[in-house]
Amino acid sequence: MAADRPARALGTTLAEMLAEPEREALDADGE
Repeated sequence: MAADRPARALGTTLAEMLAEPEREALDADGE
């Protein structure tokens, strides 16, 4: 189960990295 923690942390980090450009794109479109 301990092995799941790094995988989840990595998955969360990847999700955040992917979400940031989308937010910036949405912000640019909003302006």
